[in-house]
Amino acid sequence: MFASYIEMKLRPGQMDAMKAHTESIKGQIQGLGMEQFLVLDKGDDSCTVVVVYKTAAEQEANGPKAAEILGGYAEFVAAPPERKQAEVIFNF
Repeated sequence: MFASYIEMKLRPGQMDAMKAHTESIKGQIQGLGMEQFLVLDKGDDSCTVVVVYKTAAEQEANGPKAAEILGGYAEFVAAPPERKQAEVIFNF
C-alpha cells in the first residue's frame, strides 16, 4: 500500500469552511479510487490529510486529479499544502 499525506495550515477560523468544502466534493474525492481518506485535525488551524492507495501506480495515476482537488482549497489555506508520498509499512 502507498499513502499520500498532505500538511495543511489553514487561515485562522477556516476549519469549518474547509470541512464543508470537503463534504461538498466528497464524490470527487471518492472518485480517486483510494482505499482510505482521512483528515486529522491537529488543532491550531492545521490538519493532515492521509490518502491510502493499494498500489504506487494507482497513487501516481491519481496525482494530477488530486492536485486539482487540492487547488480547490486555496481560499482556506494560509500556505500551499505540502503533499508527500510514502509506502505504508503497517495497516492493521
